[in-house]
Amino acid sequence: TLKIWKDIFFKLDAQDKNLANDPKTLYERANAIRQKRHGNSCCVHAIIEFSNYCRCDCLYCGIRHGNAKLQRYRMDISEILAAVGQAVEHGFQAFVLQSGEDPYYTDDMLVKIVKEIRKKYLLYPDFE
Repeated sequence: TLKIWKDIFFKLDAQDKNLANDPKTLYERANAIRQKRHGNSCCVHAIIEFSNYCRCDCLYCGIRHGNAKLQRYRMDISEILAAVGQAVEHGFQAFVLQSGEDPYYTDDMLVKIVKEIRKKYLLYPDFE
């Protein structure tokens, strides 16, 4: 119900404010999670920006729908896989697939892209 959501929101908001007031605590928590997952290293992600089409018109955003000066592009699956392949050759193991809110890419297409990446490059095969 709405009351439950409001209660959760205000509790999370209060926790966020507490963490923001004590950056050392926030840092310690983040560092502990990093240590647990990655040891004494950090994880650098390769960002694959596969489309700059966007249906939204957010005024702060450079790829907003109304930005007529922007040259648009949209990568197909083979181009995305090639970009991931280049990143893997440079040692990347984690990726952020990023685009505007492009209605061209359906949920099924995005699932296929991720499955193809995982199948072709065997990234995190034990992670389901």
